[in-house]
Amino acid sequence: MLNEKQLTFIVNEVSAKFKSASTKKDGKADWGKLYAKAVEQAEEIEVHSCGEFPEKLIGSNFPGETNEEKEYRRKSFQPITKPYWKKALRTLNRIWAEQNYVIDYGEDAVKKYFTEDFPMDNSVINYFKSIVTEAKISEPNGVVCLDFDLPVKESANGEIVFDDSKELEPYATLYECEDVLMFENGDFVLCQSSEKSTVEYGGRKEKVGIVLYLYDTENIYRIQQIGKKVDWQFELSVYYNHALGYLPAWKLRGTPEDVINDEVYYESYFAPALPHLNEAIIIHSTNKSVRNKVSYPTRAYYDQLCTNKGCNNGKIYDGDTPTTCSTCNGTGSVKFSPFRDYVHELPTATSDTGKDSVAFPGFAYVSPDGTIIKDNEEVIDKYLETAFLFLNIDVNAQGNSKGLNDPTATKSKIDRDEQYISMLDIANELFWLLHQFLNAAYQVRYNKESPIKVKPPTTFD
Repeated sequence: MLNEKQLTFIVNEVSAKFKSASTKKDGKADWGKLYAKAVEQAEEIEVHSCGEFPEKLIGSNFPGETNEEKEYRRKSFQPITKPYWKKALRTLNRIWAEQNYVIDYGEDAVKKYFTEDFPMDNSVINYFKSIVTEAKISEPNGVVCLDFDLPVKESANGEIVFDDSKELEPYATLYECEDVLMFENGDFVLCQSSEKSTVEYGGRKEKVGIVLYLYDTENIYRIQQIGKKVDWQFELSVYYNHALGYLPAWKLRGTPEDVINDEVYYESYFAPALPHLNEAIIIHSTNKSVRNKVSYPTRAYYDQLCTNKGCNNGKIYDGDTPTTCSTCNGTGSVKFSPFRDYVHELPTATSDTGKDSVAFPGFAYVSPDGTIIKDNEEVIDKYLETAFLFLNIDVNAQGNSKGLNDPTATKSKIDRDEQYISMLDIANELFWLLHQFLNAAYQVRYNKESPIKVKPPTTFD
């Protein structure tokens, strides 16, 4: 449990960091190396999981690229890797096949609450399957917390107070790593909420203030911004005394990759696919620009001055007021069109046939070799096919001749065994998270020790 000195330190730290961030161009606070690294990984994954524009990959000009070409790439960007990421995620649905795991809720009323009346998706299983599983892959350093809306009533003197006659309806709240500002395993976690507090802003009161929730082993605290927005003052209050004796907040976890300031930094289980997916994005963007340049025939011709003898750089002068030449429409030269014929003057004995003569044809279409486009498309397909083979997941829509579909029986068995091991690790962690949440939710709702037992899957049929 945090003492008064520690609470004061956290509030002061919050105030100082947000105040410092308000003076920066990007408006982002510095919450430490682990936080920065976790957010960077999540942003890299969002390119493929959410189809976000890959600013770090293709946001800058390629060598020799004009700003016009860069803007074309930005506007024409398509998240081609997103379907493959989603397909890989769907393979994890087998973890939640009902015949492969067992949950004993102990009582019918308890089972009804968690499987029918649960505030999120009506069922805790649905929530963990559809929300937590995907977040675990894309946000391994995110946190799932015990949460609930406090029931209230009006007191005799008209005040709104906590109604302790009603059971709490606990649910899980998932915080992305961008919102997990501080985390000390087993002690406390500080998360930024989407809620807003009322502060003075622009000469009037508006609901634009920052609200955070601080969890420790005994309490949930609410830290809200107060006063003038520009002063960055915060006020702490006890939201609820859960008295669990442990922290009701858990990291989603992934592959332990590093230890930073005594805390584990987790890498996504799908991280091995990222280099290949990134390459596919880069080459696809480049290929679109190349296609725009070489897919269509280019007209090649000598520039010829307007044939109207009175034309002077597109203008006809008759007095002081020039008019636009109707022959060249003011361009001063002959413009070619695919819808008209162009006749060259037949050389004669007296005509100029020297070295400066225009060789026939004076106008032609040049059709570039499109081999590079086809080669790039094949490279993209290869990157997409192999991205998830490190995890023994086949995402190729046409069916891959490698990896899991290898015709060799021995190779197929090895692939299935390796995929089973990878999936077993993910399943064990997911069901550990589920069990932790169920126990905490049961205790705050029924105010007694949880009888819930969870047997995670050992097969994924």
